[in-house]
Amino acid sequence: HGITKRLNAMSIPSPEGSVWQKMTVRRILANTAYIGVVYLHRYDTVGVKNSRRLPPGQRVQRRERPREEWIPVPVPVIVDRETFEKAQEKSAHVRRRYSGFSRAEYLLSGLVVCGVCGSTVHGYLSTSRGSSRRYYVCTARSPGRPGLPKCRLPYLPADVLESLVWDRVAAWVRDPEAFEREFAERAREAARPLEQAISDIEAQLADYAEQRKRLVDLFQRGLVPLVEVQDRLKAVSDAVSALSVRRAELVRKVSCLELGKGHLERFAQMAAQVVDQLDQLDFRERQQVIRMLVECVTVYADTVVMDVKLPGTPEKALSDSRVEVSSADGSVCIDACNDAVRSRTVYDRHFDGGDVEAIQ
Repeated sequence: HGITKRLNAMSIPSPEGSVWQKMTVRRILANTAYIGVVYLHRYDTVGVKNSRRLPPGQRVQRRERPREEWIPVPVPVIVDRETFEKAQEKSAHVRRRYSGFSRAEYLLSGLVVCGVCGSTVHGYLSTSRGSSRRYYVCTARSPGRPGLPKCRLPYLPADVLESLVWDRVAAWVRDPEAFEREFAERAREAARPLEQAISDIEAQLADYAEQRKRLVDLFQRGLVPLVEVQDRLKAVSDAVSALSVRRAELVRKVSCLELGKGHLERFAQMAAQVVDQLDQLDFRERQQVIRMLVECVTVYADTVVMDVKLPGTPEKALSDSRVEVSSADGSVCIDACNDAVRSRTVYDRHFDGGDVEAIQ
């Protein structure tokens, strides 16, 4: 919307020579031709042309073919791939969070992801016998996604899910010191296997260094031919390179855990600003507090996982690795890749109630 308004304000004509429309901008942003690829055989248009004179309900619509049937054709690159992918991420984020006006309000709008299939989860208003109830439902279940099987994640009562998330966030805001202690404990637990893996790799690197010395010594004494030494030294060098890369990644993850502790001060400052008014916040204000701290809420049939972004931390995860911690007590677990904290809480059993089954 902002791009459309700016282009029109600058009096730049659209490709059709008229004013810009949001759909035109969206198509341009998603067009892979700008990164050097045009796809042929992408759409099935059989019968489309001959059905134009038929009543609207009988017309044939073009259908997108399976992606494996598309034919890529290289064209000159105009936009680098990194910029293009950032534009896609931004567009997806905007569509999830500001997806238009709904008949009901959802506290977690744009934040919920299905843990079963990875699809987005949206709000659904069920109306029956004059009463309405709000739910969160996986997009791959309703309305469904082309090419994907129907997701088995049940409809989740919105009041229950929103209460779980808000109560958890409110508890952190009310007692940031308790959150800090929990964070520090989980950080230590998460660091132990990483530090042990680093120690194991360093032992292997030391062993390869000794192997290299022995090979050079054998060659100098004329006991091993040059070709054999070169082959064995290359194998050692390749192994050392792979281990060094792995060690650097593990060291970075340990550093991330230490870095995350520094962000707790900013979290405490934010909490101090809102804690006194926490119980008086209206819907929009509670939504802002949640979005300030929660990056994503992943839901399963009986479990919710909250990805928390402490103030000052990057919003995008650097890796998908994670240290798992028992969820029975709703404890916090640490994501060792991006200074993030994940809170895992078990749903109340009334998620499985008859009111859920009745609408599925």
